[in-house]
Amino acid sequence: MTKRRMVFVLNRLCMFFAVVLMSVSCAETKPPEIRRVVGGPCSYESYPGKAEVVSVKKGDDGYDVKFVFHSEKTPPETYARVEGKTHRLLLIEGSRPRAGFLKKYGIETGKVLPCNLDVIVKGTCTPVLFKFPTVDLTDYEANR
Repeated sequence: MTKRRMVFVLNRLCMFFAVVLMSVSCAETKPPEIRRVVGGPCSYESYPGKAEVVSVKKGDDGYDVKFVFHSEKTPPETYARVEGKTHRLLLIEGSRPRAGFLKKYGIETGKVLPCNLDVIVKGTCTPVLFKFPTVDLTDYEANR
C-alpha cells in the first residue's frame, strides 16, 4: 500500500470514529426537564393612589371607561410614571364593563376610586397593573 493510500484510509477511519463517538454521546444525553413559567415568577411593588373616572361612553360591546391615576408616591421606575395619563378600565380578561357592572360599583364620570399601581420589579410579566380594592374586575356575573 502506498503512503498516500494509507493516509487516505487513516483519515477516513478517524472521521468514521469521530462520527460514531458524536452519535453515541448525543444518544446518551438526556434533555433536562424544562419547567417554564409563562411570564413569571414575577414580583411587584405597589403604590397606593386614586383613580378618577374621566369618561364613560357606550360602545357596541360595553362601556369605554377611562380614568386618570393619581399616586400618593411617585414610583422610581421611569416606565411606571403614569401620572396624568388616561387609562381604560377593563375586566381581567380584557372585556369592557357593561351597564350592570357600572351600576353595581357606582362607576360614573367624576367618581374617584381607591386604586393601587402595581409596578413590576422582578420577572417578565405585565409591567404595570392597576388594582381596584373596591371593584371586583372578575365579577362577570354583574357584567352580563
